[in-house]
Amino acid sequence: MHFVESNGILYSGQFGFRIGHSTEHAILALTQHIDKGLNAGKFTAIVALDFQKAFDRVHKTLLQNKLLENGIDTEWFQSYLSDRNQITKLKDATSTNLSTILGVPQRSILGPALFVIFINDLNKVLNYCKIILFADDNYLLNTGFVEDSNEVINQINHDLAQI
Repeated sequence: MHFVESNGILYSGQFGFRIGHSTEHAILALTQHIDKGLNAGKFTAIVALDFQKAFDRVHKTLLQNKLLENGIDTEWFQSYLSDRNQITKLKDATSTNLSTILGVPQRSILGPALFVIFINDLNKVLNYCKIILFADDNYLLNTGFVEDSNEVINQINHDLAQI
């Protein structure tokens, strides 16, 4: 297992969609973070983030830019992600065929991997908080002393705006 230690807390970037990582590991990182704060006489403010329809919200151009930044040729991915359509069928009713401008294919082998690439650097936009990622369910954490609670909340709000 490849964990990165930061201030005595285990973080792995993305705990979801990865072999050897589970919800238990994400919960362990969360409880370690809270416990470390409590032992220092601090409290931890937590914001739980659940990205609804996460696969549908992946911005294709941003994803391709992230692939390019990692030295991955995007020509094949461009073909894979472009000219996609969606149809919804319920019993005998079928929607009209619509072109998609966002998202990665669901129920595909590449869908989870592309989502992880898209979201895994979310921590780079954070100035104050730590984040624990598990698929599309994430925890934004900020720790501080009770007398600084307004500052802790302001910092969380700042980082939420960045996200």
